[in-house]
Amino acid sequence: MFSDEASKASRDYEEKFLSHPFLVELAHGQLPKKNFVYYIKQDNIFIRDMDLAGKILVSKHKSHDSKLVSQLLDSIYGHELREKGHLITKQLKIKKEDVEMAPTTLAYTSYLIRLASIASFEETLAALTPCLKLYTLIGERYAHCPASTHPIHGKWLAIYSSTPMKKFTNQLITILNSVARKAPSLRQAMMQSYLTACRFEIKFFDMAYQIEKWI
Repeated sequence: MFSDEASKASRDYEEKFLSHPFLVELAHGQLPKKNFVYYIKQDNIFIRDMDLAGKILVSKHKSHDSKLVSQLLDSIYGHELREKGHLITKQLKIKKEDVEMAPTTLAYTSYLIRLASIASFEETLAALTPCLKLYTLIGERYAHCPASTHPIHGKWLAIYSSTPMKKFTNQLITILNSVARKAPSLRQAMMQSYLTACRFEIKFFDMAYQIEKWI
């Protein structure tokens, strides 16, 4: 299956992502609050633009697979935003007007929107998959880490170890495998977009760990 091939090809990226200092320090309750706040601000922008990429994708491709993806993405974003709401509005006191899009956020979201606008349905779907898969792996690896009881970090980790997120990931991978099976000529392009998204996920943690600035 395509997902098995992609997992094998991206194994080094997955491990680099899961062992990133940003995540390791977060899991041990050692990540400075300013880095986590910065991350959440950029992640909110990312989710908004990833949702836009998904809407562009399904508006261009009218098929049964497209309909399934549309419904699934709506469920994913709705669940994630609801679960993050308390963190954002109550504990971290983040206001929308405080947020400026960082260079990496702009690059990643621009890549996804570009694919959704000009690439095939298959390539774009492959690029949208790593985010959900990698964060579900965070939930699996760090579900019982020292920070699992942290009032902020623990709640964030719990989002990705939850049953709904595991279910959404499995559903998306099932659709991805089905789409790849029906388009063998596009598998190489799908793999490239999948791996590019994996690289961007690592860069996203780099960005938050370094508190990336424009100048």
